[in-house]
This record gives sequence, structure tokens and C-alpha cells, in this order.
Amino acid sequence: MRRTSIDFTLLALLIALIGISQFVPRPPEHSLEVALEITEPDEPVVVKVTPKQAWELAGVPDFTAIQNVQEKKDAFFSYFLPMVEHQNRMILKHRSRLIALRANGTSSESEQAWLDTMGRIYRVPGVHDDAWFAEMLMRVDIIPPSLALAQAANESGWGTSRFAREGNNYFGQWCFTKGCGLVPNSRASGFSHEVRKFDEVSDSVRSYMHNLNSHREYQALRELRANAHTNNMTITGAYLAQGLGSYSERGYEYVDELVRMINGNRLARFDEALEVAGDR
Repeated sequence: MRRTSIDFTLLALLIALIGISQFVPRPPEHSLEVALEITEPDEPVVVKVTPKQAWELAGVPDFTAIQNVQEKKDAFFSYFLPMVEHQNRMILKHRSRLIALRANGTSSESEQAWLDTMGRIYRVPGVHDDAWFAEMLMRVDIIPPSLALAQAANESGWGTSRFAREGNNYFGQWCFTKGCGLVPNSRASGFSHEVRKFDEVSDSVRSYMHNLNSHREYQALRELRANAHTNNMTITGAYLAQGLGSYSERGYEYVDELVRMINGNRLARFDEALEVAGDR
């Protein structure tokens, strides 16, 4: 009888422990933002992890942490140059195909469809005649690395600006739909533009180069580039910068600043090895 009594006592103790365990808080399953009901169910303790900055998620160097000026410049150019070169290779690939189709003619629906798509992308509508190809080849062309690097450094404060760090925007590109980007702190009353946000830094580079190649404000740059082809000149950033008077409100003061940055940092060396796909 005593043995049976002990068994009932143990059973009762086990039941009590199981009941208590239902109220022991469990560790959270998510680490970003969870409400932990520890002692006061009506007042949850919220544990938050601050989201990483855009530059951190994209693997961008923390340029603000580099104090040595030359080291910061070297890190900046080393980071951006491969992206600029990649976009130029893609542009040259499309340019070569345009040159071949102009010379040989288009004989398939897929080729016609590709030309239609390129025309929409570069804002050149119409039939694929000689004038159309001439305009397309004015636009589908390289942006000298020296110019892209100088503008990225100038517009982003060597990668330290708010727009670069929070929006992956290194070229000061605007957008005009509410919520499309970051609102400038100094935006004047009556203006609605925002500084565009990009998912990746490479998206910013691609958009910048396409902007120069397609927007009506940069027709002067494209004409200078076409003139360089005609006269067998090397397409340099310092030369094409002369066509960027509309890029900044500072006009040609901005252009002079870009040229000084290109020359002062010897960026022309990155243009010399750039292959140009054919003549016009």
C-alpha cells in the first residue's frame, strides 16, 4: 500500500510540472523583430535589429571609415571600375550587333524584334532605315570610365553621401513618382522630385550610363562622341565632359570640376585600353 501511495504522489507531481511548463516562455523563432512575453503579457518587450544600410547589404566598402585620402580614392576606383567596364562591354556587344545588322540587313523576325526592343530602350522609334541606324549608333556607345568614375566620386562625395549610403545612388539621379527615392533635405518648396533609390550599386551605374546615352539633355555629349569616331580620336572622359553642361545646375563650372578630377587623379589611363566597336 505504501508503494502505491508513493506512485500516486509522483504522478501528481509530474502533472503539476507539466502544467507549469506551459507558461515558461519559449525562445523567439525570428531574430529581426519579435515580441517576447516575459513577465508582463500586456506589455511585450520588442527586440529590434536595425536594418543594415544599403551599402552594407550590397557589400560596398565603408568609404566613410577610410581616413587616408589616397586609400579612399584607390578603394573607390577599384570598386567602381569593374562595374563600369562590365556595362561598357554589354553596350559594345549591342553596338557590334547593330553595325552587323546595318551592313548585312535583317532577315528574321527575331532580328526585327530585337531592333524594335533596342529602339524602345534607347527612345528611337520608327522604321529601321539608315537614319534610324545612324541615330541608334549615336546612342549605343561607350561611356569612358574616367568620366563615370569622376562623376560617381563628385556626385556621391566619394561614396559618403546620404543618397549613396541609403539609396545606392552614386550619380545624383532623380525620379518623379512619390516614394521612388529619398527626399532631399534641401528640396525647394514647390518641387516634387526625389533622389532615386536602387537595389544594387550596379543598377545605379547602368541607369547613369543609359541616361547619358538616351536623354535629350545629353545630345551634345553624344555628338562629341560621334565626332571622335569620325576623326579616329580616343574617346576620353575629359573630352565628353564638355557635353555635360546640363547635368548640374552649376553648368560649366561643374564640367571644369569633372575635368580637374579626371586629370588630377590620372583617370584617363582607364580610357586608353578601352576597345571601340567599329566606326560609324
